[in-house]
Amino acid sequence: MLKTFKRYHIAACMLVALLNSSCDKELSKLPANDRVGETAITDLASAKMALNGVYYRFANVDNDNIANWVYNNTTGGLLSGTLSHGLGPLPEEENDNVNSNSPIYQWEYAYKIVLAANGLLRGVEALPEAKLPGTAKTELSAEARFLRAYGHFKLLMYFAEWKDLNSINGVLIRDEFSSLSNMPKKRSSVKDSYSHILADLDYAIEHAKLETPNYYANQWAAKVLKMRVLACRGLDADLNALLLLADDVIQHSPYTLEDNVRDIFQLKGLQSKEVILGVKPQPGQEVYYNNLSRFYFPMADRLFTTNLKFKEMLNDDPRQDWMIGADAPFQMYSPDTYYFHKFIAAGTEPTQTSETQYAIRLSEVYLLKAEAIIRSKSDYSEAKSTLKLLMEKAGISDFNALDQITSKEALWKFYTREVLKSFAGEDAVEWFTLIRMPLALISEIRPHITKNEQLYFPIPQSELDLNKNFGEQNQGYGL
Repeated sequence: MLKTFKRYHIAACMLVALLNSSCDKELSKLPANDRVGETAITDLASAKMALNGVYYRFANVDNDNIANWVYNNTTGGLLSGTLSHGLGPLPEEENDNVNSNSPIYQWEYAYKIVLAANGLLRGVEALPEAKLPGTAKTELSAEARFLRAYGHFKLLMYFAEWKDLNSINGVLIRDEFSSLSNMPKKRSSVKDSYSHILADLDYAIEHAKLETPNYYANQWAAKVLKMRVLACRGLDADLNALLLLADDVIQHSPYTLEDNVRDIFQLKGLQSKEVILGVKPQPGQEVYYNNLSRFYFPMADRLFTTNLKFKEMLNDDPRQDWMIGADAPFQMYSPDTYYFHKFIAAGTEPTQTSETQYAIRLSEVYLLKAEAIIRSKSDYSEAKSTLKLLMEKAGISDFNALDQITSKEALWKFYTREVLKSFAGEDAVEWFTLIRMPLALISEIRPHITKNEQLYFPIPQSELDLNKNFGEQNQGYGL
């Protein structure tokens, strides 16, 4: 029997109130404030302010004025085995989804973005052309639809039977400004969920700006997010389209790989030309006692670490030296755990750079290209050369193990382990990559996973109680 989640879920009526509210809290340029209600949009200036409000949800700026992405990063890390909890194991570490608290955060976070984007879209669409001259209307709509697609994709991957294109258990799509009358709604099928997300991304690719500061979305960010979606749907045509998108981004975008990947996280942050979309910390965030960095080192009220299995995965890998630190301090509760120093160097104090987070990096484009080749081609030479390029950026020069691989299954596992090493703790990229493999291969890397239902969470009971039109609970979690 599905256990009722103990923590509070945002009810549908509260989400409606959230969209119609405004907040006077002043933030930095990203965003100016969190006002997103359609009634606040009267001209171009207020529309841009409302767009900033959607980014406010995306950055998850909390009541302490902190862009708090720690659970964006740690949910995927815990599920995939790259991260652990240093104050006692969490259910996610054994892929025990029923007892996990992660669904609470992920459900609420994604729908805050989706509903805020819908508020902006309705407000922008209601304005006459004279109020939004030139391409302003389509550009604003494009960013809103990118963010809505980001939210719906998170919901697809965490709460839908996304691997089964014939499943009726897809996403509860919210594609209009919400009111109490339209809150009761049936979830879409998996097929229709993919179609809706891809339609939003196609609009963003066509109408978004070509270049923006890298804490705002543009056409390139939309192309990479579309690549993620296509990799998960995984049809032959999807993998072919993914390869075309990858070559487009690699050859024509303004982004370049860092010569030393460590520099992104511990030196350059958003100044890195590899960052396509990042999360900008708020002013002064680095001095706050409970900021992002202190979830890793030295410690806030939670401590997210890495573990022996991941440390051993990095044996003879230069990344072990700067990503994995000394023994975490509470070995009696969490044995074989170590400080995770990817975002904050050992022995240092938090900075704006250590507080910066990353939604999309160019490295992922190369990796997704390699994955599509492995899954769709019989000649793996280009996939191997692509992997070697990225591994060189991590300081690796010995490719003998990679060169010896001849089978698709072995190369897919090697590739997935490389993603785990490269994207540990980055917005669940490593988790979504791991679970794209066949279940038997997933189990070889993550032995706790033995059933398909462990690849997604149960629907929060609060949604089923409040929305009688929702439909079925996910398979494996019913009565």
